Amino acid sequence: MVVHTVTALNRLNDLLTVFDSDRRIQLVCGVPGTSAVTAGVEEALAGSGAVVLPWQQAIMTEFDLAVSVHHSGNLHDIVAPLAVLSHGIGYSKYSNRRSANGNRTVYGLSPQSLVQDGTVVPRAIVLSHDTELERLAATVPDAVGAAVVAGDPCYDRLIASRPNRNRYREMLGAPSRTSIVLVSSTWGANSLFGRSPDLIARLLAELDTDRHTVCAVLHPNIWYAHGPAQVRLWLADCLRAGLRLVPPAAGWQQALLAADVVIGDHGAVSGYAASLGLPTLLAAFPEDDVVTGSAIEALGATAPRLDLTGPLEPNSGRRSARPATTARCATWRPRSPAARPPCCARCSTT
Repeated sequence: MVVHTVTALNRLNDLLTVFDSDRRIQLVCGVPGTSAVTAGVEEALAGSGAVVLPWQQAIMTEFDLAVSVHHSGNLHDIVAPLAVLSHGIGYSKYSNRRSANGNRTVYGLSPQSLVQDGTVVPRAIVLSHDTELERLAATVPDAVGAAVVAGDPCYDRLIASRPNRNRYREMLGAPSRTSIVLVSSTWGANSLFGRSPDLIARLLAELDTDRHTVCAVLHPNIWYAHGPAQVRLWLADCLRAGLRLVPPAAGWQQALLAADVVIGDHGAVSGYAASLGLPTLLAAFPEDDVVTGSAIEALGATAPRLDLTGPLEPNSGRRSARPATTARCATWRPRSPAARPPCCARCSTT
């Protein structure tokens, strides 16, 4: 497994059930060290007990399969058939790079992401939806032969784990009659936390704590670009006021399934929330950063905006994006149980 970041590790963990109890498989990890935020990933892998090879050794070792959810670094040097997936809810964000004609490219579905010296690098490009296949055909037609529309393993695990909701609420220490308000932020200046860093504190101050439990899920890049100690220092007053702060390496799926209301932005957690039918409000949504036709665009088109100028309690009621619309854009769904990939029935976040 090619593990660029803690975010990548979270996504790759969704795939591990494929190898559950398969004694033919030895998993080995490598960290390219080429992403914008690489801190924390080696510690997380060490904590999981995974075998980790130095990157230079990894690219000189022959493997039967390599899997990556990022496209940066010298993936073309890997001596193995390479499968690539999205590390979010599909390919929903534009890259900072521009194509030869000046247009912004979709991160992960551009020639810069997939082609090296005129050759398509991945043996398999795993897509979550037919619209991504259409986009790939328009931007990198030579890569269509490697494309596989297989759905979204994270979404499958969330659906399979819904019956465990009460247990996840207990894990958060939420009293049985309280409503869990989950605040989710992706990273960057246009994210919820980037634009409204005081929103969590406002919610804790304004919501009735006898009726609400506030939980926060921050993108791992927030944690590791600034340091976990700094994040906890920023939120020290919130933690004293009862904030449940989900750690960066694991736990956001359980927190999402426990939630009653989600306040988010253009990040994947907000998209999954709406896809699951959870009431979802947006406190930030930079439309220019979001890919047309993606699940996140569907979220932005249907989710109400949180009014940050007025009181938050009546503002954070049970309004929602249209879950069916967002879910249809998020993942391919099989027409019948027989068409579902065999691993999906076993998938669970437990």
